[in-house]
Amino acid sequence: LDVGATATATTFIDEKFDGDYTSRFTVPSKWKDASELGSFTHTAGKTPGNADNKGIQTTTDARFHGIIGKLDTPFVSTDKTLVLQYSVKNEQTLGCGGAYIKLLGGDVDVDSFGGD
Repeated sequence: LDVGATATATTFIDEKFDGDYTSRFTVPSKWKDASELGSFTHTAGKTPGNADNKGIQTTTDARFHGIIGKLDTPFVSTDKTLVLQYSVKNEQTLGCGGAYIKLLGGDVDVDSFGGD
């Protein structure tokens, strides 16, 4: 007797942070005063395992950082399980803050959205 189970999954976003990642993300510009906002750089980091495996890194300490990316396909959670995976590599000493993912509806004003 051969019994098998089939699992199916839909990928809603699979970000590799290639050289064109900025076209897929919005940095909120109205969230805080420009003097309080930090910026990102595209890098493999200080000690990369693979120099071609790049991500984004904050470039300024003691600033607010935010970046928003839309899902490729809207996710409806009725009777479904959402599995979310991401990696963070902190290379600096953090005095405060952290790394957060917030799942939002599609009607969010991305220019004004922030961590508040």
